[in-house]
Amino acid sequence: MSYFPFFTDIEGWLCVTVGGGKVAYRKVCGLLPFGVFVHAVAKEFIPEFDRLEQEEVRFRRSMRPFCLEDLKKADLVIAATNDIELNRTISRWCKQRKIPVNSVQGPEDSSFLFPSLFTDGPVTAAVCTGGESPVLAHLLKERISHSIPDHMGERAGLLGALRREMKDRFPDSGGLRRELSVRLAEAVFNMDKLPSSEEIQALLAECSQTMYIKKEEENT
Repeated sequence: MSYFPFFTDIEGWLCVTVGGGKVAYRKVCGLLPFGVFVHAVAKEFIPEFDRLEQEEVRFRRSMRPFCLEDLKKADLVIAATNDIELNRTISRWCKQRKIPVNSVQGPEDSSFLFPSLFTDGPVTAAVCTGGESPVLAHLLKERISHSIPDHMGERAGLLGALRREMKDRFPDSGGLRRELSVRLAEAVFNMDKLPSSEEIQALLAECSQTMYIKKEEENT
């Protein structure tokens, strides 16, 4: 079965991670850049968690046995212990309460999967193989990331600002604004580097000229 790539804002969510090993650490590191608060519970933690506790204000841990009470305020849960039955108990408990859960036992015990991610500012590309081959997902992500131009996050931010400006300057006319937006995005995407302010103004001037010609054609 394929998984729908559902992108959502998780900033401010509480993620409870059960387990203190390499898998738990890797998944916590994948979530923290998206603004979540992480509470990790385990009897033992690998040393890498020490750095997180010192450097990440949105991370805390409890070095003790896990109890289901730990999950009651969670917005999402990661079950990453070496105890199969405990992972499955956590999974069942979360699914019954509609709390998104990811389990190291695999897709059958998870309600969401961790994709292999490429991120650059607001730009995120995700690859998922439905849990069949995380290694393949990683290889595909690497192939995709090498084909993406540098500063893609900044390019996206620039295009977002230009999109808002175009909405103000150019009322939509028969889909022309969308056509101009596509041209603008292609131009910014294909540039070897971020465009200068002069290049941006030249692009907008070109859009204005195209819009003017279109209106003249409609009026004749």
